[in-house]
Amino acid sequence: MKLLIILLVLTLTFDCYGQRTSDEKEISKAVTSFYVWYIGTTKNRKYSQYVKGVKDEQGKTKLETTEYFKRLDSLGVIGQEFIDSEKKRMQPCSDFLKTVPWTEFSTADDFPYEDQCDFLYYYYWTYGQEPHDNVEVLKVTIEKQKATAETNIYFGDTKSNGDKVIVRLTKQKGKWWITKIEQ
Repeated sequence: MKLLIILLVLTLTFDCYGQRTSDEKEISKAVTSFYVWYIGTTKNRKYSQYVKGVKDEQGKTKLETTEYFKRLDSLGVIGQEFIDSEKKRMQPCSDFLKTVPWTEFSTADDFPYEDQCDFLYYYYWTYGQEPHDNVEVLKVTIEKQKATAETNIYFGDTKSNGDKVIVRLTKQKGKWWITKIEQ
């Protein structure tokens, strides 16, 4: 009987460990795929094609984000909570730009709208104005259906000069989704 209980405990332990390892791999893959995409867009200067000011029908400026949200969705790792928070984060800028004539916006020097639309002037998810080169998931912590991935985004091959970010994920319908990124 004792042997049966020991075997049962060992089996459950290995099953839980195996699942956790699988979850950790899926979480790391989700975080890495987001940052590989994002770093690629910043290095190729494509981010400004995804989120930008454009001329609307009334000659004012409109914040165009359609392509950005399509790209996020196409990654297959971004949760609805993240999408909703992104829309909320960008709303004040969108509201402000509706008051700015397109001719003024399109000919502006430097960063005149930084207070209202800071994310147009720096790389929001890497927290700077210089594009990073690489990403590394350092540690994954899982608690039931929530997870945290401690992540390092860095320049060149020198991991020690990176910036640490925390990526939060939620498991829904058997899949891990990015819900929040914090520095």
